[in-house]
Amino acid sequence: MQKCIVTIFCIFVFGCTSVPKNKNPKVQVTLSDGQKIVGLLSTTELTLSSSLGELKFSTADAGELGLFGSENIEQSENKVRLWLRNGSEFVGLWQKPSINMLMELGGKKQQIQIPISKLKRMQFQSKEVWPTQAVFRILTHEGDDFFVDVTKTQMIFANEMGTFVPFLSEVSQLQKSDNNWRIYLQNGSVFIAKLQQEHLDLHLTMGPRRLAVPLTAIKMMNREELLKPSSQRMGQSMDSPSYQPTDDGLSIDEENSFFSNEMQKNAKDQSNFFQNN
Repeated sequence: MQKCIVTIFCIFVFGCTSVPKNKNPKVQVTLSDGQKIVGLLSTTELTLSSSLGELKFSTADAGELGLFGSENIEQSENKVRLWLRNGSEFVGLWQKPSINMLMELGGKKQQIQIPISKLKRMQFQSKEVWPTQAVFRILTHEGDDFFVDVTKTQMIFANEMGTFVPFLSEVSQLQKSDNNWRIYLQNGSVFIAKLQQEHLDLHLTMGPRRLAVPLTAIKMMNREELLKPSSQRMGQSMDSPSYQPTDDGLSIDEENSFFSNEMQKNAKDQSNFFQNN
């Protein structure tokens, strides 16, 4: 009998970092040949076509955009990975042939079209948002890796005693065995019931505010201890001679620098998420 254990933490809260809304964001685009273009993106919304549907993202939530699993767009089959400021990642198709930007040059606004075929990385001028408590993380088979708002997300179970619709904040652990689930509640109750959903109706804190995700699409879901390094970065003291800035020549902590996912990626890789799945 195969068992799957899902542990859910009761509440999480992301720290708030204000980003101006409805303004064309400043970005740095690195091309495959080493060129870098800095200017304003001509849109305030990004759209990815993914296995979860057509997903729209406000650029105020965006951290950086890069190719998915390859060094060039053709090998990645036009798939890109959008990394949000809170560490959530979404994979999808970039369907436009170019990235359109504006640059102040010679006292005028210069329009620039960057072929998507030359894209390596696009970084937004934004700051990371770190959770202040544990989070609930979902990983899909397609490579999406995002955080769920447990204070709004509910699951529907039913047994001979009735139908139960707890918030994830009210559940401490789920244990699956065959077609039944053993549900452990924060109030000490434990009951066995069947999950009544083929799709989970998930509320998110960044990106699309709501997603309907098929259970078959979910590879892992569990409690996540995503901790921000305080005085060290990647295990190195920032005062140490061995400390290096990002490959953009900017420290992540530098004011007005372009976003880098390095710290969040390292924290996610070293968390207890994969150990508990």
